[in-house]
Amino acid sequence: MIANRLQIALYKTKVRATANVDVRGTLKVDKNVPVHWVYFRIEPQFKDKTDESTSR
Repeated sequence: MIANRLQIALYKTKVRATANVDVRGTLKVDKNVPVHWVYFRIEPQFKDKTDESTSR
């Protein structure tokens, strides 16, 4: 990880991934709907030793 190369000690790492896909095209329910992701979101959260909200 980049944090390791920068010598930043991470105490907590959390990644939340959410996605929405329209499967009508994939399942061939509607041939006019393309196979695609409607949206894809990634929310990373990191805590290091300088973060005041780090649990003790």
